[in-house]
Amino acid sequence: MWIVARLLTAVVFALGKYFWRTPRFYKHKTSGDLAWVLREQRRKRSVIATWSGVPLRRPIEFAVTRQRAWDRFCTRLGLGRKLEVPDATINARLFIAGDHPVLELLLREDEEFRQTLMRLYTSGTRRLFSDGEYLWIWRRGSSRPSLDELRLLAKLRDHIESVPAEDYRALRDGPTIVARMIEAGAVGMLAYGVIWLFESVFRAWPLYFRWAPAVGCGAIGVLVLLTALAVAIRTGLKHSTRAHRVLVENFWVLLVGLPLFSTGAISDINVGLDDSSATRLEQTVIGNYTTISHEKHGTRTHYHLMLKTTARGRSLPDELEVPYWIFQRSPRGAQLIVLLHEGALGLPWVEDIYPEN
Repeated sequence: MWIVARLLTAVVFALGKYFWRTPRFYKHKTSGDLAWVLREQRRKRSVIATWSGVPLRRPIEFAVTRQRAWDRFCTRLGLGRKLEVPDATINARLFIAGDHPVLELLLREDEEFRQTLMRLYTSGTRRLFSDGEYLWIWRRGSSRPSLDELRLLAKLRDHIESVPAEDYRALRDGPTIVARMIEAGAVGMLAYGVIWLFESVFRAWPLYFRWAPAVGCGAIGVLVLLTALAVAIRTGLKHSTRAHRVLVENFWVLLVGLPLFSTGAISDINVGLDDSSATRLEQTVIGNYTTISHEKHGTRTHYHLMLKTTARGRSLPDELEVPYWIFQRSPRGAQLIVLLHEGALGLPWVEDIYPEN
């Protein structure tokens, strides 16, 4: 039941990432006759980044950033495509990640569009992007664009909207759809893994007494997932300008999400598909003690039992942290019952722990 609920939650997060591209928490602003929106990212009371955007009525997604060594390295290795335009300055200084045919048409044939784009970057813009609903300028810190910069942004928007909407609908942007699917999958795996981790941490007793085999299987799963990801990027984004950017933009999500998802999925398969009957192990309590940890909102007491290891109970540890109700009912000499399953993948897991009396 919990596995299905976790899976459905991960699907919800993935769909949210795929369809929810525009930040919903922004303020509507007006400067002169220009309407725009502002979103601020805060850390405590300080603004650490701002998004300033103008409405865009065309379904086009792209990003323009200053060209970095990573971009040049990946394009030289053939891991992605660089969008060349008839302007040596733009080619040398900017990297344009976007595969919509209309974007390429504007960059090739509209000189004023290219000049406006370059003027924005010479004024201090670090990242400009479109999510299909707004054309955004992103900046670190609390600085906001000037009225002249907002007018340049609106001018770019007007050039994009000068192409009829029918052309946008007729010319599909397949690579962007593939990139969004990969991003959504990464977020879904992260959500699944984080929920599984919280369930494992806050269990009354550990699911496994020996985590090393499960983590080892998870590491193998990470290699399988990375291979599948490489194949998806190679086949779906072979001629895309976003091939390597998908990895860069989702680096931290993949770094955390892949190991957690892989280990959690292996564990769920091991438990969910296990049809073995539980083995009843009896261990004698030979001592107990408590420890206190200091946490953010106070202190927390941990309850530990010391167990007598027998030949039959080799799978059990010598010491075990248990809930208070088990600790209270397990004095020295009491018998502790552990129900242990073999696991569908050969990873023994704990179904239940309780005192005999």
